[in-house]
Amino acid sequence: MRKFPALPALLLFTTLLPASAMSLPPAAAQSKIKDFLGSWEFSECWSTIDKSAANCVVYRVHVSPMSEGAIVDIDIDGYMSSSSVRAEGKLIDNALRVTYMEDREPGLDKVYENGDLLFELSFRGDKLFTTWVKLKPALTKNQKGCVCFFKVTETSPAWVVSWAASQQIPEPQNALPTEDLRDANLLQIFHLSLGGSVLRVHISNAFGTAPLHLTSVHIARPTSPPSPSIDPASLKALTFAGHTDVSIPPGAEMLSDPVEFLVPALSDVMVRIVYNAPPSVQTGHPGSRATSYLFRNRGGNTSDNTDGPRTVDHWYQISAIDVLAPTPAAAIVALGDSITDGHGATTNGNDRWTDVLAARLQASSHTLDPRPETLDPTRIGIANAGIGGNHLLTDGLGPNALARFDRDVLAQAGVRWLIVFEGVNDLGGLAIHGEVSPADHDALVARVLAAYQQIIARAHAHGIRVIGATITPYVGSAYYHPGPLSEADRQAVNAWIRAAAAAGNQDSPHFDAVIDFDAVVRDPAHPDQLLPAYDCGDHLHPSPAGYRALANSIPLTLFTQ
Repeated sequence: MRKFPALPALLLFTTLLPASAMSLPPAAAQSKIKDFLGSWEFSECWSTIDKSAANCVVYRVHVSPMSEGAIVDIDIDGYMSSSSVRAEGKLIDNALRVTYMEDREPGLDKVYENGDLLFELSFRGDKLFTTWVKLKPALTKNQKGCVCFFKVTETSPAWVVSWAASQQIPEPQNALPTEDLRDANLLQIFHLSLGGSVLRVHISNAFGTAPLHLTSVHIARPTSPPSPSIDPASLKALTFAGHTDVSIPPGAEMLSDPVEFLVPALSDVMVRIVYNAPPSVQTGHPGSRATSYLFRNRGGNTSDNTDGPRTVDHWYQISAIDVLAPTPAAAIVALGDSITDGHGATTNGNDRWTDVLAARLQASSHTLDPRPETLDPTRIGIANAGIGGNHLLTDGLGPNALARFDRDVLAQAGVRWLIVFEGVNDLGGLAIHGEVSPADHDALVARVLAAYQQIIARAHAHGIRVIGATITPYVGSAYYHPGPLSEADRQAVNAWIRAAAAAGNQDSPHFDAVIDFDAVVRDPAHPDQLLPAYDCGDHLHPSPAGYRALANSIPLTLFTQ
């Protein structure tokens, strides 16, 4: 952070600040972290005594939730310099005590040490007062004063998806025994991308053939994921039009009522469903890479279930979780197959490429692109719309991508960007039972490209920017055992995707931008194969290191447009 230069003799005056506010405020009513969330702004101006010059400084503070307190991003603009720091806020004695964590602009001289107290925030009425300690440039080090922040005028907060999973009919080996869902509690844990203080949960009966009645649905904060233990004080019942039970029509999805529930970015939430009877046809997501817990014939908190749960590494019924985010905020949807779903990732490790991308966004700041109209990446959520074995053109495991596009992409709250990373199963499946003619290969490539163009056109019609990802190598796969013609198909499709870099605009049939995943994980010595360090072992799916490499290759500046 740059140190502000020493100021001349000043005649100090403040904008938007009544004279009575210059004294310390009396004790406020009991405050909560959620009261401080949002964006706040204060400006001050001064002139030299001879009034030959005038200067102003604007302080912008954005407070967002974390597990035990808040993240406080502070930007100061004006008077020959600017700075940006990230701090931690803790609620102590009815005030938010803000301590330094790190500079948000690399390469600047460091002024503060980790843990330095910068200032405290407290309320008087609807105004947010601060007692400055170190941060205020107009005061000498450790001198104290008091100024008043006003809430930044923003558009109404908007719903943005923070987590999602595409729904399908679970295969027999991934379905729960029907009778196990009679009078049962199902506990599932979900890793969010975007934080907030209000959320809602989507519950799906997309493949049910009869109404699905749930006795109750609760949300809680897990204490030690992936275990089923929760913080009992955090347990809250979800309601649906004010009722604690819900009946979901066949083929439909229901949203819970909004519930106040503080969730930091990259945190976990547990959702407990209580079934009185099993669904007619199960709806779920087999590739959860997360452990769920089923308790039979027991009610109340999980501690009441002394006989222990059945564990399964699948999700059921929950299709998305949205947070109510200060605007501007938006979401990325990743449409894909098992490589997006995370085959080869660590169970309960949250290390799919979409998870790593979410962590990168939260670790970044708006200094990626300082233009005021660009979106702070920490306000971007990610929805993983990958299904293992999924195809663009035909139903494999789950509906084909074109069939599920409206539900899995367009229906996601706040979607602004779509990453399309799908097609390897279409290419590999053509000759899985034996080689076919070159004409058949050419026809398949044409159909895959036509499917991409359908996706692009439908997304553009809704103002969504579409980013194409090249298909990664899979020669050596024991499942597909691709030959030279299948590899030529992959190269042809990737050439078309890469052409978007030269073509793209929203009137073009091409993608708006390109992520070259193929170039990231291929073996330079054998470019039709995965690099061994990035191969999970089946020569088709990346390892956790490979997923990390994919995520780290994505330019975050793609999401400033």
